[in-house]
Amino acid sequence: MPSATTPINLLRLCCAMPLLLVCALARAQPATPPAAETPAEAPAEAPAETAKPTLAERVDQTSSRIENMLERSSHWVDDLFSSEAQRPLKPAKKPYGTLEISDNWSQFYGNRPRVRFDARVDLPALQNRLSGFIGRNDDEDFIRDRSDNSLLRSRFPRVETQDQWLAGLGYSLPSNDVWWADFRVGVHRIVGTELFVQARGHYNAYADSLNLIHLRATPFWTSRQGLGFTTGADYSHVFSERLLFRWGNIGTVSEHRQGLDWRSTWTLYQAVGQYAGLAYELFVRGETGDDVPLHEYGLRTTFRHPLLARRLYGEWVVGYSYPREDVTDRRDGSVQVGVGVEMPFGKRP
Repeated sequence: MPSATTPINLLRLCCAMPLLLVCALARAQPATPPAAETPAEAPAEAPAETAKPTLAERVDQTSSRIENMLERSSHWVDDLFSSEAQRPLKPAKKPYGTLEISDNWSQFYGNRPRVRFDARVDLPALQNRLSGFIGRNDDEDFIRDRSDNSLLRSRFPRVETQDQWLAGLGYSLPSNDVWWADFRVGVHRIVGTELFVQARGHYNAYADSLNLIHLRATPFWTSRQGLGFTTGADYSHVFSERLLFRWGNIGTVSEHRQGLDWRSTWTLYQAVGQYAGLAYELFVRGETGDDVPLHEYGLRTTFRHPLLARRLYGEWVVGYSYPREDVTDRRDGSVQVGVGVEMPFGKRP
């Protein structure tokens, strides 16, 4: 599955990618209000030069606008679950999440620009256990709870991956440091809307000062694809203050798939500076019962660092893998290159 995009054009795109969000932020600059009319008897004064907002100020403006828009929507949703007497007494909740722009290229999958949006707000109704979410992401991975359980997520989706809009409500059960669970119900896709219901349970089976074994289970149902179940197990080990190793395993079975859709990753995280980091990942994935049971294996390196402290982050990804999605495909080596910009907004509780 060769791509028409040449490595030279990709290199140009990678170099220009961090500027895409800057251009978007420039469009978010508020218009300068008109100056008040000067009385006829007073001499007109020369207009003072208005200083152009810096990149950091434009990022803050964009983040604030997203928060305000989501906050107004969340108040409307929260009022649906509250009585008239409760509404004036409830404290306002602030939304939080991330906006990402990325572009990825590989010799096998070709060029794939992506825009991801993930927002959540905790609602005061129902004893502060209700929350709302909206986003644009890979709909299958979201519903099946297969998003990477890591700080640096994979930016190379599978051949059938499609990003779609999702929205819904969640309800959290009582939890502690060992166990937590919640339920989510929502819809995804604007065209061909599909309803989904999901329950998630997480359990820290073992933990000490250096090691952690984390288990999770997610039964789910969609109006088109029926029932399914995702289970995962992660083992993490701290080598030092700057080195963390994680072995992650995840598998999903569902009515519309032939067997177990599985993935294993071995990742070493290295802290570089205060907010920057590197991830070195070895991965393998496949599906039992498929014509090609082993879909891909390879390695990947991701470098993440702040472009603006705690406001804007950049990620550069380089990898090499051996993919094969169909029996007609040859398992040749495939170079992977990716670049992305992430803007977090709000304050996660």
